[in-house]
Amino acid sequence: MARKFLWLRLNLPVLMAMAVFLFPASLHAEYPTSWRDAKNTAQDKVYEGRKTKTFYCGCDYVSDNDNDNDGSGDVDLAACGMAPLPLKRGSAKEIQWEHIVPASLMPARQHPCWDKSEQFPECVSNSGNVTTKRDCCVRVKDEFRHMIFDLHNLAPAIGQVNQYRSNDRYGIVRAGGAMWPGCDAKDLGGTSPGEANLFEPPDCMKGNVARVWLYMSDVHGVKIPDHERIMFLQWDRLDPVNSWEQERDELIRKEQGTSNPYVRGAMANARGNCAWEKR
Repeated sequence: MARKFLWLRLNLPVLMAMAVFLFPASLHAEYPTSWRDAKNTAQDKVYEGRKTKTFYCGCDYVSDNDNDNDGSGDVDLAACGMAPLPLKRGSAKEIQWEHIVPASLMPARQHPCWDKSEQFPECVSNSGNVTTKRDCCVRVKDEFRHMIFDLHNLAPAIGQVNQYRSNDRYGIVRAGGAMWPGCDAKDLGGTSPGEANLFEPPDCMKGNVARVWLYMSDVHGVKIPDHERIMFLQWDRLDPVNSWEQERDELIRKEQGTSNPYVRGAMANARGNCAWEKR
């Protein structure tokens, strides 16, 4: 039985990647067409009125309007027992949308649109200004637009936490690093030259992170080193799917037309593993 389960788990990427595309939610479902569209859809169609807590730390936030320039919402750290760290304090009270898999770790990073944007006419304005790497790749290929704006990969995070993490890989921070009072996330790197960059989410959110990475690998070809894949499979097992994850997955399926099989096909806990998740 254990061997059959292991075979199924190892081959799930092949089996489930097909299912993602076989059951579209509707003929009108489509990936977001821009970064603003992605953020607004995530907030208005997925989170608003259902789940307004930050991804890593569980702080309540209030969303702003679609033209908000200082983030996508406001958060009161003191109300959830958190305190900002010294660096990047300006973003400590705002919401930013976190790419759980950063664009810089996606296959788009290997395409010339990333490092040689000036070679693509659609990435150069009439005045000669060149777009950002990410924006150029989005314009060049729909495949890149889909992976960069995929709603499964977006989550509302405290701006300071998002900026500390940046595009760090996930892992176990065994010593040192930045820690937020009132939140169990840890960040190692980005503050000292030569320091390894690593971000560890709270234990109760590790499964959420893992399932997004496994999905992004299956659907968009994101490379996961073997040691990280083993870690993500462990995180998936130790922090199982909860009912909010499945509700979120269904809402995204209706908007985007794709589902995360690691979430949709699992038996969900009625509540999450974090103390702040609804019971």
